[in-house]
Amino acid sequence: MSFSSLYAGIITDINGFTSVFVDQLATKVGDMIITASNGTLDGSPVSFTITIGPDAPVEMLLADGEGQSSEVGTAFSKAVKVLIFDQYRNAVPDVLVNFQLTGGSASLSPNMVLTDSDGAAESTVIPNAAGNITVTATATISGVPTSATFNLISTAPAP
Repeated sequence: MSFSSLYAGIITDINGFTSVFVDQLATKVGDMIITASNGTLDGSPVSFTITIGPDAPVEMLLADGEGQSSEVGTAFSKAVKVLIFDQYRNAVPDVLVNFQLTGGSASLSPNMVLTDSDGAAESTVIPNAAGNITVTATATISGVPTSATFNLISTAPAP
């Protein structure tokens, strides 16, 4: 990540120190390198790195696993998966997501999981009986419980 800015005429204090307020670092997660230079001083330029993390979570999206079909006793081919983003569409890690069976008969593993570095949380679903299965993923987004619902279908095993 890089951007360029020029602060001309910055003056040092009595101890030779100066400071600049960087009011807008960036909207994307990553490292930003700041370089200060003065053509007449030894050791110039001086660089340091600021690591920018994600903002608070504001959005949860269904990412995978919706609308699948599987036989009783056989895990659905894809885990049910949600993604959590901040206001700048950066993935937000370490958000607790609770997966809950809200319809039908199935087992979930895991039931509670933290989002990974990609903002993803997922759970494997294994149907216990034929019929419609509903799984709800819930996380606290902007201080409010927010849910995403997955609809799955389980069929009886072939005779």
